[in-house]
Amino acid sequence: MTPHPRTVGATAVFCLVATLAAAQTTPPAPRPPTPVSDAPAPPPPDPQEVQPPRDQSRTPAWAVSAAASAVYESDVNFNGTPENGDWSQQLQARLSRSFALRRGSVSANAGLSHLSYPQHEELDRLSYDFSAGASYALTRRLSLTASDMFANSYAQDSRLLIRAGQLFPRAITRTNAASGNLSYLLTRSTTIGGSVSSTNVFFEDPSFVGGSGLSAQGTFSKQINERQALGVLGGYTVSDGSTGDIRSLMGTWQGAFGRTVRVSGMAGVRAYSLEGEGRQRYSPGGSFGITATVARYHAVGVNFESLVEQAFGYGGTYLTQRVSGSYAASIGPLTLTSTASYSDNQYLDVEGLRRGGRNLAFDARYALASQLLLGADYEIWTRTETGSPALTTYRTGITVTYAFGW
Repeated sequence: MTPHPRTVGATAVFCLVATLAAAQTTPPAPRPPTPVSDAPAPPPPDPQEVQPPRDQSRTPAWAVSAAASAVYESDVNFNGTPENGDWSQQLQARLSRSFALRRGSVSANAGLSHLSYPQHEELDRLSYDFSAGASYALTRRLSLTASDMFANSYAQDSRLLIRAGQLFPRAITRTNAASGNLSYLLTRSTTIGGSVSSTNVFFEDPSFVGGSGLSAQGTFSKQINERQALGVLGGYTVSDGSTGDIRSLMGTWQGAFGRTVRVSGMAGVRAYSLEGEGRQRYSPGGSFGITATVARYHAVGVNFESLVEQAFGYGGTYLTQRVSGSYAASIGPLTLTSTASYSDNQYLDVEGLRRGGRNLAFDARYALASQLLLGADYEIWTRTETGSPALTTYRTGITVTYAFGW
């Protein structure tokens, strides 16, 4: 499988850190829960990618990796054309930088890759991505976090679109997700906050519809004991195109069980309107997620969410049900990761229309030496649409990565 921004860069750096670390420490006790976010797009890094615990104190400030892959893909255009498989080669370079401030931290990550197909030269592509994040304590009570992510790639490889269950035939897309959050500790057990986030998607193919959205929300969270917190969240989202404004009111809950298990959930109602309608519609919604570290070097995460949002690619608005999961393990020189997602999108402005997407990925990395990694990947995508047969494509391949840090 071709190296993916969520596997090649993050996994290579993680494997490097795991190899350089002489020993790993017991994970610290969870911090008090913080308010659940109802933002329409996740800030990087992807919260669905759960990694095994590692010694953060030994993470290098600079990390560099270069990778070469040989990959077979069963349907390079992802349009159901028979006998449309092809081998491809990919070269990728990635650079990351992180440093600590007196009251916070800053990190940045950039990647560049070139993909070439011997039998489908029209699909040769240079892709790139960039992400950055920062956190800073303005005062002892007031803290600020911010993040931004930009990627230019095929839609099939877009982390943002895969999470939304929106899979497309081979199409070039540019995606951007940015967010900022202010949190104020009102008392020892009460936190209030506000955040703003934006999402932008652009397709080079005019047959697909891009879009953008801006979301603002306010949160209130009350610690009810050492391990649990209850809260209220109110949000407002403005989108372009045919999607009207979306307002949400949610009750939130977060809990920490033992030293390694965290659970969060929210439930409430969303109000929205469709283009050309003069009335409000209401939809119940919410989410539930759990992350856990098992036996120190294994981590697992599961998440479910139900929400109303803008439909990128085809236009319109849909009600979606999503389930996703992840697993990661570090066993000596071997690192294993696996992710899965399922989404069912019911379009609200086209009666009877449903589109969905499924994605399953496996990744293994073995440290041949302190800076040399050998990897094997397998990933499969399936997209569904009312009245049409399901379309599936898969990738499988091997990757050699050289990574170092200082």
